[in-house]
Amino acid sequence: MASVDPEALSPTPVGLAPSSSPGTSSTNLAHPQSTAPAIRSGSSVAPIACLACRSKHLKCDGANPCARCAAHKLECSFVRSRRGYKGPRRVKAASGAPDSPDQTGRRSPPQASPYRPSSHLSPADTPGISIAGSSVDIDTLLSFSMAPMSNTGLILPWETSQGSVANVKERCLEAFFYYAHPAHPFLLPRAYLLDLFKTRPLPHLEAAMRYLGSFYVPSAPRSLLAEEALHLLSASSCPRDGFAVQANMLVAIGLDGNAERKRALAFLTQAGDIALEIGMHRREFPSLNGQGLPVREESWRRTWWELFVLDGMFAGVHQQSPFRLNEVGSTVLLPCEERDYAGGCIPAPRSLEEFDDGDFSEDIVFSSFAYRVAAIRNLGRVLKLQPVVFPDDPVVANTDAYLINWTLHLPPTKTLGIEDGQVDEMLFQAHMITNASTILLHRQHSQLDTAVARNVTSCAPHRPVAGGQTYNVHTAKIIQAAENISRLVTLPVALVKHTHLFTCVIALSSVVHLSRWAGLMTFSEDETLKQLIRLNTGALKTISGVWPSAQKVLPQLKDVARNIFSSQKSAAEKGFWDTFADDEMRNLVEDENISGFQLT
Repeated sequence: MASVDPEALSPTPVGLAPSSSPGTSSTNLAHPQSTAPAIRSGSSVAPIACLACRSKHLKCDGANPCARCAAHKLECSFVRSRRGYKGPRRVKAASGAPDSPDQTGRRSPPQASPYRPSSHLSPADTPGISIAGSSVDIDTLLSFSMAPMSNTGLILPWETSQGSVANVKERCLEAFFYYAHPAHPFLLPRAYLLDLFKTRPLPHLEAAMRYLGSFYVPSAPRSLLAEEALHLLSASSCPRDGFAVQANMLVAIGLDGNAERKRALAFLTQAGDIALEIGMHRREFPSLNGQGLPVREESWRRTWWELFVLDGMFAGVHQQSPFRLNEVGSTVLLPCEERDYAGGCIPAPRSLEEFDDGDFSEDIVFSSFAYRVAAIRNLGRVLKLQPVVFPDDPVVANTDAYLINWTLHLPPTKTLGIEDGQVDEMLFQAHMITNASTILLHRQHSQLDTAVARNVTSCAPHRPVAGGQTYNVHTAKIIQAAENISRLVTLPVALVKHTHLFTCVIALSSVVHLSRWAGLMTFSEDETLKQLIRLNTGALKTISGVWPSAQKVLPQLKDVARNIFSSQKSAAEKGFWDTFADDEMRNLVEDENISGFQLT
C-alpha cells in the first residue's frame, strides 16, 4: 500500500469539480456517467477502476458501465484517484521517504503536528489521533463508502438498502447537515454554505464538518478525517478568522464526543482565543464581516453565542475548566428562530438588555436560541458560587430564583412539545441545561449520599456528598431535576439528533437516581427508580452507537446499578426472614401469656 500524504487528503470544495488526474479529463471525474475513462493503449487494465470492482479488488475494463457491472447489473460509478496509471512501481516506506511532487509540480506540505492552543494542553497528553508512520491506500479509504452499514441501526435517510456509492467524504458532509448541524446551528444554512464554498474554498472548515459528520457514518475512516482536520487547522497558512473559530468549535465537539476531553478543551480554548482576538464578542462584528448579507450576519451572531454555550457546557458537565467567556462583556445581539434562519428571512435582532427587561416591559417572545443563551447564563451564575459553605446562604436562594424564573416566565408558545413532528432542539437544550444547573447548585447541600457512584467518572470527577437522616429541600430539588432530565429522554425524537453533551447530563441525572436507590429505607419507590435508571441507560445505549463518550459512561453506570440491585435483593431476602422470625417469636410470647393467664 502507498502511504497517505496530506495532499491526498486535501478536500475538494463542495460544488467545485475536482482537478483531473493523468489520463482523464475533469469532466470525466466530475460526471463519470458522461464518458468512460480512457484505457491506456496495450493494457487491459483501466487507469481508474469503478468502485464496485475496486471494493472487490478485481480488474476493471474502464468502460461505463464496465463489463463486470453490466453483467451483474450493478451500479457502475467512478471517483477520483490520485494514482492514475503509472504501471508497476516501488512504494517508499512512510518513514524517511522524501516529499514527492504532485501533478502540478508542487511538493506536498510536511506532516504537521496537531495545533497546540494557548491553554498549553498538548495533544500528547490525551489519546491522540495520528496516522504518522502508518501505511494507508487512499483507494482503500474511498472503498469504505461501499462497506456494509454496521449493526448500530443508524442509516442515513438518503441511502438505499444496498448502500451508497457516494464518496465517503460527501456522505460525511451530508450526515453533518442532517444530524450535527441542527444540534449546533451556527454555520450558514446548507444552501448558503455550499454557495459560499463555490466562491471561497474553506478546506479547514470543510474538513472539520466531515470529521464531525463521520460519527454518524459507521463506515467512515474517522481517524483519517480527524487527522485531515487537525492538519489543516495546524497549518501556518490557516487564517485566524471567524471561519477558523467555527472549525475549531466543530473539532472540539467531535473530540469531546470521542471521549477526548482534554484535547477537546484545547481546541475550544483556541476557538475562544481567536474569537476574542478578532472582536467576535462585539456587536459590530457581524455587520462588519457579513458582506451586507443578513444571513451571514446572523451566522456570526450564532457563532459567538454557540461558543458561549459550549464554553459553559464544557465547564458545567466536566467541571475541569472555568466558564471564562462568561466574564467577557459581550454586546452581540441575540439569534433568531431556527425556521427564520434556515429560510434566510432574518428579522431585526434583539439585545440582551431587551431580554433581561422583558418581564417588565412589552411582551416579547424571543427565539428558542435566546432562551438557551439565558439558560447557560444561569449556569454561569451557579458555577460562580461553588463551593458555598452554608446551605442556608441567601446567595443560593437568589441563584435558585434565576433558575425557577427561567421556567416560570417561558411564553406559552415555548413549552417543550412537538411542532410539525419535530422537537425544538434549542428549547430542549435549554431545559437540559436548566435542570443540570439545578443539580449542580443543590447537590452539595443535599443529604443524598453519592458514595455509591464514586466510580462514575467518565464525564466528570466524583463529588462526594455526605448523607443525612432525612431529605431536605436541596435533596428534593435535585431529585425533581433528575426526573425532569429522564423525561427529556421520552420525547419522540431520535436521541442521536441531540447534542452529544446530553450524554453527560444523563449521567448526572443517573447519579442522583442511583444514590437515591441505594439509600432507600423502604421499597415503595423501588420500581419507580428502577424504571428511571433503565430509561437513562437505555438512552445511553442508543447514543453509544454514535458517541464513544456514551460508550465509556454506560458500563460505569451499569456496574453501580448491578451492585445496588444485588445489595437490595440481599437485604430484601434477609429482611423477610428477620421479619418472619420476629413474628413467630411474638406469637409464641403472646400464646404463653394467654396460657399463663388462663392457668392462674
